Amino acid sequence: MRCDTGALFDFENERKLFSLISNHGDVDFYSYNLKKKDWEKAFNWNAYFDNFQTFRTLIYAYQRLLRVLPEGNQEIIAHLLRNNIHSALQISSMPFERFCRLWVDMNEETRELLRTAYKNSLQRKSMTTLQYINHLQKNEPHFKNANFNK
Repeated sequence: MRCDTGALFDFENERKLFSLISNHGDVDFYSYNLKKKDWEKAFNWNAYFDNFQTFRTLIYAYQRLLRVLPEGNQEIIAHLLRNNIHSALQISSMPFERFCRLWVDMNEETRELLRTAYKNSLQRKSMTTLQYINHLQKNEPHFKNANFNK
């Protein structure tokens, strides 16, 4: 499924998303399981969004970015979403200097924050790659026949 947050993340949806997040201050979005059954019922999403697909796409993207940025950086997350950057994989797939060019006005504090986000993105990409390779190897016929799981 292609995720186009740039088209979805207009001013109105940005306001709705961050309003929903601030109204659910008791929820830890960093660790909240968005894969569990009926997770959306905890958020009363239809009070904010007309379309569940829009809500789901934006909240998933928000959580992915939240996991690579230090806490309390909603302005940076919003800027990334507006530029259709919504995952650690996208961030780590571009050179650091190109990632920094997304910001016109950047001070040294912002640059250090972006460097941290970039490093965290590289770590997440490495972890994901290792998990994927492990999954592939576990499903190889010779691995199953060796009975390592006993």
